[in-house]
Amino acid sequence: MSEKPKCKKSQVSQSIIRYVQESKEAKKTRMDMNEANFNCYHLKQDYSHKLEGQSKEFLPKQATAVEQITEFLQQGLVDHGKWFSIEAESGVTYSPEEEMNMITPSDMEKLLGRHLKKNKFENYVADALKMAFLGSLMIMKSGGITKSVVTGVSVVPSDDEDDESEPVPELTRKDYWQLDLDLVRQEDFFPDPSGSNLYEVERIEIDKFKLIELAEARPDIYNLANVKMIGAGQEEDQRSKKSSETGQDVTISGYRNKVTIYEAWGTFLGPNGEVLYKNHHAACSQEGIEIIAPRKNPNWHGESPYTVGTVIRVPKSVWHKALMDAPTKLNTAMNELFNLMFDSGMMSVHGIKQYRPDWLDDPSQVANGIAAGDSLGVNSMCPPGSKVMERVDTGGMTQEGLSLFNLTSGEFNESALTNSLRLGGQSERAVKATEIVASNQAINSVMTGMIKLIEEDCIAPHLKKNWYTIAQNMNDMGSEELKALLGPRKAAVIAKMSRAEIFAQTAVGMKFNVFGLSTTVNKINDFRKLTALLQTISGSELLAAEFRKKYSFSKFLGELVKSLDINTDKIKADQQEIAQGEAERQAQLQAQSQQGQGKGQGEKDLQSQIPQDNGGPETGLDVDRSSLLQGMTNPGGN
Repeated sequence: MSEKPKCKKSQVSQSIIRYVQESKEAKKTRMDMNEANFNCYHLKQDYSHKLEGQSKEFLPKQATAVEQITEFLQQGLVDHGKWFSIEAESGVTYSPEEEMNMITPSDMEKLLGRHLKKNKFENYVADALKMAFLGSLMIMKSGGITKSVVTGVSVVPSDDEDDESEPVPELTRKDYWQLDLDLVRQEDFFPDPSGSNLYEVERIEIDKFKLIELAEARPDIYNLANVKMIGAGQEEDQRSKKSSETGQDVTISGYRNKVTIYEAWGTFLGPNGEVLYKNHHAACSQEGIEIIAPRKNPNWHGESPYTVGTVIRVPKSVWHKALMDAPTKLNTAMNELFNLMFDSGMMSVHGIKQYRPDWLDDPSQVANGIAAGDSLGVNSMCPPGSKVMERVDTGGMTQEGLSLFNLTSGEFNESALTNSLRLGGQSERAVKATEIVASNQAINSVMTGMIKLIEEDCIAPHLKKNWYTIAQNMNDMGSEELKALLGPRKAAVIAKMSRAEIFAQTAVGMKFNVFGLSTTVNKINDFRKLTALLQTISGSELLAAEFRKKYSFSKFLGELVKSLDINTDKIKADQQEIAQGEAERQAQLQAQSQQGQGKGQGEKDLQSQIPQDNGGPETGLDVDRSSLLQGMTNPGGN
């Protein structure tokens, strides 16, 4: 990379600082709402207006709703077998010879799935969804990291014959590259608020010694002299906000000497709006000291490493809505109502009392309150029949207050796309099963739109960017891992390919599909249809007979089991059970055959007892043999 004039480098740092200020102003209101959402999620609320002794209880309605919706979506996305696929967009098929000399979509699925598993993608997706529900955006970052892997262990004895200590095993290590996924806080992300994607900036807090290690390891990227000039500094408000988001307390970490840097991707403009660099990457400290000089985007896919998704979109907006914006406010209102009712209940038990201290024999008896069952001694000044203590409070819990609480609870459920039953509770009133089903179906229909938005606009682009990162760095992966995943022959083929060849072969013409959650919802709908059909045909013998003529009950049962997402391997009959069933069937057929033969022999015996002549001159009878046979076999008949 050619050296750029120093003035332009300083202009880039100034450009980054201006970007941060512009984006920070545009997201201020959104960040305030995020802070309220995270506080509610961690059961925190401002009770400074409360008097001493008043209740400060917190209802975990919002936190429970977040967990319930997150688990539903997360399990559907990545927990049910195969949940994503990679296929050629043109639908081209390859011969076996061609497949052995190239990286096929099936190979890509295995490699990508392996790297996702290393990053604990299930937990990663769950955390991303929670960030979207509470902070409007899920900001996912694709990168790479070099990890040291143990490849062998050897025991080397000491050369000193007098050394009686046990030999220490030595570990043989080798550095391998692997995919590294991270989630970015909304507070640390500064996108272009105009929506034109001019820039994306991330605020990063890092220990200074780690930054120096990075600069020493990559002098071609970092300016080591400038890195050492950076002074320690963290934004105090961000320390408290980060602690609030994670549910932890603010710690004193000044001894760690942490620094704040801004990493920027995109187009950098000068003070007059002129373009300095287009599609470049740079970084500076919060004071404007340049750490990474502007360089061409190092990602071969030509984009930033960030994939930004949301659950509830706002047209033409960069910062969209969070699902928990309204539920947080309603949860806060419910807390106030609940505490008022709680205090009313406590008041109805204890009440407010007044007493005459001059009538008490020992006034110190009531200095610390009066416990249940206490007796108060009175002196001679107390008139006979008078009360030394009596309750003076009026009022208590009202039906209007309870009705208002129930109304607020219903509004919360609607805004959080849930209901009491889905949250694990019981309904406040008697409801029919059809009402419950209709309510759940209405909620699921709304979530279906969210599902497609998450799968197509968030997870699928993120997987594609992850693969681009893997393809660019595949030569740095461990050869043993490639052999284990793809086999020795395919691993040897890949080892002969250059980075550019791998990227060119797999980055163009491939389609990434995410269908785990859609499949789950479709299976639920299929099960309802199949059970409805089963109920219909089982109610009529005629329909059942017609169904058997055209369709297979065995295949129908298979589809029913499949719609429940049951692992058929666990319930499939083994060879012994199949042989036993076949033997039982043959025995049943043989018994039926023997029974039929016995019935035929009985009829022959009856026929042998019937006179064989048709009535001769001696008897003068004309015997109807069939009628006689029928009468003998059916004595009770007429």
